[in-house]
Amino acid sequence: MKPTVLCIGGANLDRKLRLSEPLRMGTSNPVSSEVSPGGVARNVAENLARLGCKVRLLSTFSDDLEGNWLLDHLNSAGVDVSPSLIVPGRKSGSYTALQDAQGEMLLAMADMELADSMSVDHLEKSWNALGIPDAVFLDTNFPEPVLNWVIEQCLQGGLELHVDPVSVPKSRKLPDSLEGIHTLQPNLDELESLTGKSLSKREDRMDACQSLLDQGVKKIILSLGSEGLQFVSREDQFMLPVIPGKARDVTGAGDALCAGVLWGNLKGGSDQMSAQAGLMMAAKTMECDSSVWPDLQPEFLEPLLENQKI
Repeated sequence: MKPTVLCIGGANLDRKLRLSEPLRMGTSNPVSSEVSPGGVARNVAENLARLGCKVRLLSTFSDDLEGNWLLDHLNSAGVDVSPSLIVPGRKSGSYTALQDAQGEMLLAMADMELADSMSVDHLEKSWNALGIPDAVFLDTNFPEPVLNWVIEQCLQGGLELHVDPVSVPKSRKLPDSLEGIHTLQPNLDELESLTGKSLSKREDRMDACQSLLDQGVKKIILSLGSEGLQFVSREDQFMLPVIPGKARDVTGAGDALCAGVLWGNLKGGSDQMSAQAGLMMAAKTMECDSSVWPDLQPEFLEPLLENQKI
């Protein structure tokens, strides 16, 4: 039986501008451009659907051309978008990233006003009709009352909730009590924002992660960029390096990491196996121009499960 996942959060267009030479302020810069479906929860949903999960996406969409294109793309990927909110007369959300010649982000701008249309009322109506999923994924694009409501529902229902803080400003929407969050996946900047602790020294990371555990989180997967990731729970901690590859575009890599970790958990994998699955997906995503690796298949990760059983 396919595991079911409810993904809640942003869906938008990703516009990526890659510089051909070093950035010069105050003048025109030559770039190449790429447009693809994006949004944290949307990307996670598509990744999980490609891995064979039964996925429902609860997001916000406009009825403009871009919104219909996003919906068509999700339908073709096998994602059930019926719980989502369609908002007439508004423009679709967008994420525009300026990248250097190697695909590393220099600056990103997010127009996510459409996400503010999501309400607790819509969530309540959709939630009661969806049934009980095996896991829930949440990003922080929606308003604070919506995030608080989802976290509380998962706590009361004993649901496995994975949360991506998305960015420093949006991470501040999360409540002081993080009880109800199974796995939190911040980067260093978001960890600093969430805890208010300086991370100038490497050993400060553990203190910051410990404070999140004290707030109720069960597991933390800290993204360290080129250094890989650090896993922290009350029972265990470890670090894993990045998987070498030729990166073209980092957009969507963090979302692929989230999806891989969630897939590993759903399959009963160990924490190390789940983290490794996430790193493998992130590496492949960075090697392509899309925000989701278009050739992703369950067979890509299944050897991890087989090796774990040996």
